Amino acid sequence: MQHDPSQLPVGVTPTDRRKFCLNADWRFVLGGEQDGAALSKPGVDVANWEPVSIPHGLKLTSLELDGCTDGKTQPTFLREVGWYRREFTVDTTGGSRVFLEFEGVHQVTTVWVNGTEVGLHDLGGYTPFHFDVTDYIDRDGTNVVVVKADNTQRPDVPPDPGPFDYIKFAGLYRDVYLVQTHDVHVGFAWDKKLAGVSVTTPTVKKDSATVSVRTTLTNAGDAPAEATLLTRIVDADGIVVARFEESATVLGQGDHTFFQTGAITENLRKWSCDDPYLYRVHTLVSVDGKAVDTCETPLGVRTIELREGVGCLINGEPTMLIGVNRHQHFAYVGDAMPNSLHVQDAIQLKARGFNIIRLAHYPHDDAFLQACDELGMLVYEEGPSWIQLEDQPWRDKLELVTRRAIRNHRNHPCVAFWGAGINHRGTIEQLHTACKEEDPTRLTGSNHAPWTGLQSAGVADFFTTMDYHNDPEPDELTFANEHMSTWTGEPNQELISRYRASANRFAMAAWTAHAYYTFHDPPIESRARTRGGMMDIFRMPFPVMDWCQSELTTEPMIALGEHWLPGLTKLRVFSNAAEVELRVNGKLIARRTPDRDELFANLVSPPFTFPVVYEDGEIEAKAFDAEGNEVASVSARTPGQPAAIRLVADDEGRTLVADGSDFVTCFAEVVDSHGQRVYDADGLVTFDVQGPGEVMGDESIDANPMAPWQGVAACLLRSGSEPGTITLTATADGLTSAQITLDTVAWQPDELLAHAKPIYDHPVVKVDLGGPGQHIQPEGWQGWTDDTEQGPSSYDLGDGVTAIVEAISATGTAKLHWRGEANTTGPLGFVAEDGVSPIGASDAGLRFTLAGLKPGRYQLGTLHHAPAHNSDVMDIADREEGDSMGAPAEVLHLTDPDGGVAAVIQTQGGRVPRQGAGRGVTTFDVTAADAVSTFELRAVEPGQSLWLNGFMLRQLPG
Repeated sequence: MQHDPSQLPVGVTPTDRRKFCLNADWRFVLGGEQDGAALSKPGVDVANWEPVSIPHGLKLTSLELDGCTDGKTQPTFLREVGWYRREFTVDTTGGSRVFLEFEGVHQVTTVWVNGTEVGLHDLGGYTPFHFDVTDYIDRDGTNVVVVKADNTQRPDVPPDPGPFDYIKFAGLYRDVYLVQTHDVHVGFAWDKKLAGVSVTTPTVKKDSATVSVRTTLTNAGDAPAEATLLTRIVDADGIVVARFEESATVLGQGDHTFFQTGAITENLRKWSCDDPYLYRVHTLVSVDGKAVDTCETPLGVRTIELREGVGCLINGEPTMLIGVNRHQHFAYVGDAMPNSLHVQDAIQLKARGFNIIRLAHYPHDDAFLQACDELGMLVYEEGPSWIQLEDQPWRDKLELVTRRAIRNHRNHPCVAFWGAGINHRGTIEQLHTACKEEDPTRLTGSNHAPWTGLQSAGVADFFTTMDYHNDPEPDELTFANEHMSTWTGEPNQELISRYRASANRFAMAAWTAHAYYTFHDPPIESRARTRGGMMDIFRMPFPVMDWCQSELTTEPMIALGEHWLPGLTKLRVFSNAAEVELRVNGKLIARRTPDRDELFANLVSPPFTFPVVYEDGEIEAKAFDAEGNEVASVSARTPGQPAAIRLVADDEGRTLVADGSDFVTCFAEVVDSHGQRVYDADGLVTFDVQGPGEVMGDESIDANPMAPWQGVAACLLRSGSEPGTITLTATADGLTSAQITLDTVAWQPDELLAHAKPIYDHPVVKVDLGGPGQHIQPEGWQGWTDDTEQGPSSYDLGDGVTAIVEAISATGTAKLHWRGEANTTGPLGFVAEDGVSPIGASDAGLRFTLAGLKPGRYQLGTLHHAPAHNSDVMDIADREEGDSMGAPAEVLHLTDPDGGVAAVIQTQGGRVPRQGAGRGVTTFDVTAADAVSTFELRAVEPGQSLWLNGFMLRQLPG
């Protein structure tokens, strides 16, 4: 593996850091006693081992979990050991320190490299870990790693010994990386309390935010090192908006923690569920002037507050949190979901309008949290347990796993709350205090059930309850982190209505988003060994999801709550419209407004219920807005005899990556001659693949061929290791077959190249203009002080760039008037209180010229505030200067080099208003090194005065 730094985006500095994904090209064998040291020596023949890609779960299992009859302690299912072996090389141009990083392995992991055991991880399968293998690798040759993934029962490793209401799957099921660094580097965040990068925003105001960055550097060498840490806050366009730089000595075999604090003061964008704006915190480490290490951390500027009697406020705005619980299970593969499926889960849940996800009942994959950051969904995360509280050693291990989860995910703005209890059992003070010690910026929940434990928050910040039995009105802030849900949605509707009417019930999460695997007895309508679910284990939605979308989103939609089948007497329609019209075989049945059931009194979009007399044929429902305009429609028919297959891929918003482990779910619907799904279709559907891919599973687990369920047979289509076009065909006896094609894209295992984004670190030049005695604005402003009246005044901006200002007039002689200190208060008051103005002619204006700029695109921002009068004394004195300048102009025109005109509202008086001085903003291009860019400022009304108090100049991307 070799990193090509020339492929890095603009502004990204090459360093010694390398990070390669090792998910491909493993060999695997299930079970047996193996000699890990011997297997990890180069040259060992494992050709008879199965070739696999990561994520991998020991084996594919049927939807019935292979007929296993385990109880909730899962004594036998997948309680096996998997052995994984891979060869690798290191980048000879990369750093000298070499690590193997694992995002998650079930559940006790031993690793060998080149014949030596390098580490044991026994904290379970839900948090990351790493091993330093520097002393065991051959930098110039082939290396071998062997991983023992031991999923046998371990009473000391949570969530064992159980019971638990979910399946603990097995294998090397999350991503694996090879990491190289310099001796001096940013360490792994989960390693200890002070490690990696931690970003907080201790103060967030309407238009500014204070950002604190704690960065710990580790020196693995013996000699002390002089290190410089450059931390830059980069906005979504790649522009650096703040930078901090500090140097320190990092002792040999030691650490040094930097504490850097600054502010975002210009054009602040906050993160919210509706506008999930993300900054990046870019870290660059240099030793003796050479860049040696780098990393990036997400930053979402937001506040989350819980207030009794009000609820949850995000950035000061009251926000009802409505969401779901999520397990990471998927059909056949269990936990072994590729990143793309985690992302797709987040996309689907966001599309339905949910704004909070409880991660049940363990830390989830990094990819899911990253997607929640980007989409705007909050997360409640907890340690791996369920209902049993074991002895102190077990509790200590649960605490340590919880701490590692917090360290790993603390920088994600989506994370709102940490779970500080055991499911059903309530608050565990040990967990609460650990959460607060690791992350005092977030609130903790208690994890209660009404039938067990203390019924209050205890030491936690808020009360969590499992509201399955119509809990009484709480007297403290409460989150129903579980509540009843059904396919049709009535419990969801009732509870959301009840919670919307309560000041202290600020959040709820339905049980569950997707059907999940469990050895609990599943309900009758569930499929195989899965339980719950507003979507099935393949992510096929049930009607409740349509109602949630109608309640939680505003884009016009309409959906049917029931199938049009014989015996139906009541049909519900879900829509966020004002009215719905229903027709049967073209005949109008009714046009209705939403139901007004008392139980649904506080809903935004209750269902529309139509009594119907069933008849064969077609129904159609149309939605109308408040003005009577049709905004959406939906139709269905009485199913006929099965005639054909309709094949679709569930790949919206994603691509299929050719890494050998990515997959997409494809649905083969059995339809009649009209294209209507036949819900009771039987028989088998067979899937066939041509091209670089395969269907996962075969007849041994009833995956291919597959029997339809609710008229649909699903398959998992996995990519190969080479990009290309995959053709999937679905066939069944007596039905017309269907075919689709999907193109896969090349995989990029170099994580730095895969995720690096441009950085435009062009300094912002900020200049405060004024006469003698002016106060120059602090925090990076330069002072342009002058008292020249006749002729132009020039100022050296540095780097060969000169700014020139002069008075202009078409009718007379104009001159410059420079104003000094005048005690104006308000935002950027020192800039606003003084400046330069043209006087001497009724049409006097200013010409502003920039010379010496390098070719590129620039933005010029000008600041304008007219004083209360024209004296160079304090505004509290009532004296005017003899040379009258006329009344201050309210509106100015800023003319750019291309002749474009921007209107600027000039503020005035002894105080700058809260929104700041008037601003003119224009962008312009410099096409040649000797080009001169000229701007003009004039008052719209002749005879009025204008001021130029300051300006900001920055180069833009592109």
